[in-house]
Amino acid sequence: MKRRRTALLVLFTAVLPSAAAVSLGVSPSSLNLGVVERGESVNTQFYLTASSVDQRFLTEPAYQAVGMSTYRLDLGGNYSTEEVNRKQWEDWITFPESGEVVDPSTSQSIGGNEFEGEVPFRISVPPDAEPGWYVAELRVNPRIQRDASGTSVVVRSVARPTVTFRVPGEVTRDIEVVSSRGFRTGESQGTATLGLRIRGTVTAVLSSDQFEVLGPQGLNIESVSEDPAVTIPAGETRTVRLDWEKQQDIEAGNYQVQGVYNHMTGAVFVDQTVQVTDFIQQNVNVTSSGDGSGGVVGEAGGTSTYLILGLLVLLGVLLYSFEIDPVWIFTILGLLGIAAVVFTTGLPMWVLGLTVVGTAVVLYAV
Repeated sequence: MKRRRTALLVLFTAVLPSAAAVSLGVSPSSLNLGVVERGESVNTQFYLTASSVDQRFLTEPAYQAVGMSTYRLDLGGNYSTEEVNRKQWEDWITFPESGEVVDPSTSQSIGGNEFEGEVPFRISVPPDAEPGWYVAELRVNPRIQRDASGTSVVVRSVARPTVTFRVPGEVTRDIEVVSSRGFRTGESQGTATLGLRIRGTVTAVLSSDQFEVLGPQGLNIESVSEDPAVTIPAGETRTVRLDWEKQQDIEAGNYQVQGVYNHMTGAVFVDQTVQVTDFIQQNVNVTSSGDGSGGVVGEAGGTSTYLILGLLVLLGVLLYSFEIDPVWIFTILGLLGIAAVVFTTGLPMWVLGLTVVGTAVVLYAV
């Protein structure tokens, strides 16, 4: 036992000198630039302090998005959580392409404090920027080489300063439901898709955990799956998908989709009805586009599709055997086919009604 302790002590003594701890500090820890106009560029910087290092090193700063906890902080100036814009703006910020060299052997005095280096950067606000407060953190990534003796470097206490600024304009939050569809995707699974357009002036970030689904009897669905958050810029439309599962088979009928977009200081409510049929729609794929032309597509070769086509063919043969006029045969089969599409894909019922009325007008004219 004594020999083992001695060996461990020798090993620890040998390793300890080979690692040097470096502590980097950033000042100020939070930088509020106030109002930055659209189309304006601002040049600014953070200052660095370095301890326990005597060699030059390179910093590679980078943009980092923040979470809701940071938005709730007091970030100085006239900052207001009510006017936060959660749009990611990493494309607006630029750093020196070659990084910034920090030389601990030299220092500069700023406001009575000594600093060994700085991290300059530029923020360029585009002419069409949304209004509101923008917040992000900057990761100051030091790249320190081993010295000639082979000593490795451990970086500790690297601060992530916060940068904040405001683009002028009124901040409003409003959401419009432009489309809604419901599908039965399994014996006990269902899917609802909502096409949401942002009618407010700032970007919204929505996730499935902000929604709930109520069944035909008004009871909550047991489980709504969590999908990645959907970011919707102001004036644009995206599709939010909600997949749910029940302990028993899903019933056909109207399901109520309710959601609350709660942005700390205010809420926007969504309440929409979707119709679910008895038909099972396989592999519902959501597509989305900025102009709202996105849609939902089911698998073309699903079991229900082949079944419907087979029944239509049999019905056509049966009608033909009774020597019915081919025009009437195609009319009947066409209407039944459209009805099947409406019921299996969740298209609104007015599509079927409009088709029936149009067919009646054409036949009357003939």
